[in-house]
Amino acid sequence: MDHIIGVDTGNRCMKTAHCVFISGLVSSTIEPGINDLSIEYEGVYYSLSNKRVVYQQNKSKKDDYFLLTLFAILKELAYRKVKIDADHIPNIRLGVGLPPKHMRLKQEFHDYFSRGMVEFKYNKNPVKLNIVQVTVFAQGFAAIYAKYPEISQFSKAYIVDIGGYTTDVIEIDDGEVELSQCLTYDNVGVIPMFEKISNLLKEQYGESPDERYLDTVLNKDEEIFLGDDVPVLDVIKNSVAEYTEYLLSVLQSGGVNLRIGRAIFVGGGAVRLRPYLEASSNVRNPYFGADDIHNNARGYEAFMPHI
Repeated sequence: MDHIIGVDTGNRCMKTAHCVFISGLVSSTIEPGINDLSIEYEGVYYSLSNKRVVYQQNKSKKDDYFLLTLFAILKELAYRKVKIDADHIPNIRLGVGLPPKHMRLKQEFHDYFSRGMVEFKYNKNPVKLNIVQVTVFAQGFAAIYAKYPEISQFSKAYIVDIGGYTTDVIEIDDGEVELSQCLTYDNVGVIPMFEKISNLLKEQYGESPDERYLDTVLNKDEEIFLGDDVPVLDVIKNSVAEYTEYLLSVLQSGGVNLRIGRAIFVGGGAVRLRPYLEASSNVRNPYFGADDIHNNARGYEAFMPHI
């Protein structure tokens, strides 16, 4: 049986239609403990980690994202209660995506995942997955698939996909994609934001929480104390507000005026920055109806039957 699975191979998080986890991976030649989830591939053991892999603009140069995608496929199949054993080898029709500006790497990315029958061990059990099809989409547009009938009524709009290291912008005029305005802004995402906040806190207070904890603090609006028990939540929030305005200024300098065109915010970064985007005078009437972190992966799956 064929299984259509979309995987959003993010710099910060891996997402499928129903699962999400940090894009972190550690390797070892030593077999992990009995309770550790791992893949043994070509004699090396790989386990997931909360520490992200190093940023790679071209993710097809190393096996990191192939292995992370195997984990994503396995998690999605488990969610769907698909049986995998010697008598049940799933055929995988895989949908993945690239930022619009990075679509020049489309063939490399396609070939990177097109490995046919893949054999490995998952949690010490032999597994085979047959990757029978790979399709590479432009991320961002896929995220609005379910909301397109509504969004197509906007006279002028921009899909703004805020990710880990990139922010992608796709212009829409009267429901039609304007190909000349498919842009990718590198190093403008939530990972550089967290790095700036971390550096600021370390400089001022001598210590700083890691990226994951900073994200939790913002998500829960939770006070945090550094140095001599100094509360720093307001410092963090002010830094996020400043970074949000910086991000919007980068878009505006590239000709993306969100006071004129309606902003359709998507991606995990948009979810985290939503209060600050809504409060900004540089955004008029923002739309967050398609900002679910899983939407790119779900969009890939929706498009796959039509390929």
